[in-house]
Amino acid sequence: MADDTVIIKALKAGKKMSVVGYSKRGTETTDTYTLIGFTSAYNSLQQDC
Repeated sequence: MADDTVIIKALKAGKKMSVVGYSKRGTETTDTYTLIGFTSAYNSLQQDC
């Protein structure tokens, strides 16, 4: 739970997030996501769930 809190705070404070992954062959793939609207979506989930 402590790790979740740290991650959620970082997502709320950020503007974008990049995720880097590697295939079995070693090919690197980078995906970038916007975090605009994350706080609003997170707050809605907290109210609904």
